[in-house]
Amino acid sequence: MDPERDAIEAGAEAVVDGQEPDWDGLASRADVREQTVVQQLRLLARIGAVHRSLTGFDAAGELETSPPVSAARPTADEALFEWGHLRVIEQVGAGSFGDVYRAWDLRLDREVALKLLRAGARDERWATASREAQLLARVRDPHVMTIFGVEEIDGRVGIWSEFLRGRTVADLVRSEGPLSAGEVILLGDAMCRALAAVHQSGVLHRDIKAQNVIRAQYGRYVLADFGLGLDLGARAEDDGAAGTPLYAAPELLIGGRPSVRSDLYSLGVLLFFALTGQFPVEGRSAGEIAEHHRAGRRRRLHDLRPDVPHALVEALDRALDPRPGERPSTAAAMRSALLVALGQAEVRLPQRSQRLALGLAGLALVLAAAGYLVGQRASGPTAPLPVIHFELGAPVNASMTEGSRNVAAVSPDGQRIAFVGTEPSGTTRIFLRLLRSPEIVPLAGSTGAATPFWSPDSQQLAFFADGKVKTMRVSGGPAIPLADAKDSRGGAWTPDNTILFAPEPRDGIHQVSADGGPSRPVTTLDRDRGETGHWWPSVIPGTRRFLFWVQSERQDVSGVYMGNLDGGSPVRIAGAAGSGLVADGHLLLVRDDVLTAQRFSADSGRLSGPVIPVVRDVAVTWLAQGGFSVSETGVLVYASTRTKDARQLVWYDLAGQPLGQIDGPGFFRNPELNETGDMAAVQYYTAARSEIRVYDLTRGGWFRITDGEESTENPVWSPDGQRMAFVSQRRGYGDIYVKDIRSTAPPELVWASQQDKMPTDWSPDGQWLAVVEMSASGSYDLHLVEPRAGGRRVPVAATPPHEVNGRFSPDGRRLAYITKQSDTYNVVVSSLPPDGRLRTVSTTGGFDPYWLSSERLVYLDPTGVLMEATVPLDPDARAPAPRRRFGTRVDTPGSSRNHYAVDVRGGRLLLNEPLVDPMSSAFSVITNWRGHTVQPPTER
Repeated sequence: MDPERDAIEAGAEAVVDGQEPDWDGLASRADVREQTVVQQLRLLARIGAVHRSLTGFDAAGELETSPPVSAARPTADEALFEWGHLRVIEQVGAGSFGDVYRAWDLRLDREVALKLLRAGARDERWATASREAQLLARVRDPHVMTIFGVEEIDGRVGIWSEFLRGRTVADLVRSEGPLSAGEVILLGDAMCRALAAVHQSGVLHRDIKAQNVIRAQYGRYVLADFGLGLDLGARAEDDGAAGTPLYAAPELLIGGRPSVRSDLYSLGVLLFFALTGQFPVEGRSAGEIAEHHRAGRRRRLHDLRPDVPHALVEALDRALDPRPGERPSTAAAMRSALLVALGQAEVRLPQRSQRLALGLAGLALVLAAAGYLVGQRASGPTAPLPVIHFELGAPVNASMTEGSRNVAAVSPDGQRIAFVGTEPSGTTRIFLRLLRSPEIVPLAGSTGAATPFWSPDSQQLAFFADGKVKTMRVSGGPAIPLADAKDSRGGAWTPDNTILFAPEPRDGIHQVSADGGPSRPVTTLDRDRGETGHWWPSVIPGTRRFLFWVQSERQDVSGVYMGNLDGGSPVRIAGAAGSGLVADGHLLLVRDDVLTAQRFSADSGRLSGPVIPVVRDVAVTWLAQGGFSVSETGVLVYASTRTKDARQLVWYDLAGQPLGQIDGPGFFRNPELNETGDMAAVQYYTAARSEIRVYDLTRGGWFRITDGEESTENPVWSPDGQRMAFVSQRRGYGDIYVKDIRSTAPPELVWASQQDKMPTDWSPDGQWLAVVEMSASGSYDLHLVEPRAGGRRVPVAATPPHEVNGRFSPDGRRLAYITKQSDTYNVVVSSLPPDGRLRTVSTTGGFDPYWLSSERLVYLDPTGVLMEATVPLDPDARAPAPRRRFGTRVDTPGSSRNHYAVDVRGGRLLLNEPLVDPMSSAFSVITNWRGHTVQPPTER
């Protein structure tokens, strides 16, 4: 018998039993190969201890359970009445809209909850019930009540759903007193997850309160009652303050529109109530509560519960901020703040009979993993990984960069994940996460990096930064530049130490040795077929072939192709909206948000066999990158469609108060308002293609500017609002066109070249466009261009750093733009014509400048806060420091895109906000993708 194996197996058994092994003794007896197992067991023991502390679980004792409740089909005599195929057993509740019953579904033979609406106008009853059912049916989350159906029978309208055994949070607090800080964090975590799913589905709940949250069996908190839910896309005239005034955000009490942030305010009130049994602001009527908000009369959590961890107090104070712009922008952000407090909190559950197993699912995972580790030792390295599906969060003090644009890269050995994060300063860098450790660490020397990919031995990373493709050892060392890459579209590292990379959007795939040397093209664009770019190369294991994605405006041309390092014409494998890769003999590809696998032959380039759905809700980025990565050991990391780029155009005043929204959500980018503020133009995405759409703010409704099939981008209004400059890719590159929006005549080509360009503003006198052009060196340069065919072009700024986002002052005498200064992008102002003098406006980084007047402008700092600066006309006059306006919830600001527009006359801003960001600070991981399949999506 092997004493070392006995010791480690005994350690695993101790972990399962909730005991603490002799870790020093185990480590001293384990050889080098066993040290990893000991470390992983120790980590599992810590996780298990956390879950046991949260659940009151005693491995040697027993869990008390609720008295058994009959779940058998009732007889007709036992029923109160029958409603269609539902046999009603007992009434369990009543509300303002109807009565709730426990019932039995005779068709499916299961217990359900039935909500029958009270008497009223038939159309109104049906509209109310069907709307609630439709909103609930959109949401799929364990913390949101599951809806089964809605119907009208014998003049009565009802909804039936899962039957939840348990009590509401209101009942718990009334009968047992305020909850402990630890349990409130668990409640908040569950509700943040629920709201993340709700908002992702395009729904606002609008009635978050203790009476609508149920602690069901086994401690699962569930959000119910969507009777006041509002479709974010609906143009509803509902009263913003619908719901319970004690839980309503202050802006709703004065007629403001409901929003994601108002739902989060209500959640903050719910958690405040759960901790104290009181409300932060009270009153006998909605008007009185609103007056108390205006007067600042609110209770402070710290005064009522001085025992609550400081991090929890901070999280709830922020959620309850009367200024919407200061609240968390998403449920994910609020959840992150709550979880910071978890390590500081003790869980005090009210009664032993209520010690429901809040964390048993996590504990079960720990026990299964402990058994797996020992089993893997016994069976050797060929033992298959278990199928475990979990999420990885963002690093502390950093966020995932650009939502679904950021695709994590898992190392070939399946041990590490690399991704790009943005620090509060706006600096981007690569972060590394070891799957066996909760720690996320920045990779020194990777500042400004994008799109990392791994070496075959998992010891090095390649990435793009400073216009180069670079390599770096993950153990430390300098970043080594290999080749020019102006505006990259991905790379791959082959087993023979060759790096494949897409150096810019309008080029083919290139190759360079990882040891250095010249680069050369591997693929060439076939412009006669309409190819405009070769992107996202990936190696086909065991071959010298590779996949890449072809961009084209022609649907029969774009898609996934196979190339060969030994030469030959590429072979089209599949039409697709995004890139794919080959793993375990299968092509992995996202089709309609489902990651699919299909048998693939690298010899013939043919697909065969069924299309197997692996996992749903997998993103394809705006830049057509499949949002997933797979290791040689079967670990799959993917970005969810929950981080997709859906946006809502929302009006705010300069104080950060929401004023309403434009129509429903969509895939918007680069919003622009005309001079009079009655027309809004946006860049609207459909799949990988974008078009210019204009919304009539006076009459409502969208219309398109052009009818072509090519992508159009970056709309800019003329001062009179009659013409529009934009980018079109009809010639393969982004060229500048101008169109009279009143005319059916085709747009006029203003500037064509072999480089991409984008207009950013039109001068007040109508004589010039501010245009950014990518230079031959890969930097972005700023020009003034006359808006007519053959017009003059005058360079304004053309230095190695990017110069972008040029904006004319209202008097036309100055130009604000963005340039890089000491590794930070800042807003600067130049006189016109340029005299070589620049005034730096932002002090800690800035993007997206807009002029409010000839001496005032606003911009976004790197964290998304709207700042206002005074820019004196006298270039020698001293300017005061910029002042903070309010925090926005736009994406991480970038150097070449617009996140908002300004209606100067109306004194308001139009923000292009992410519709939702549930768990956007997370990637999903599946440890064995071959063992994880889902049912194919149902036909609609």
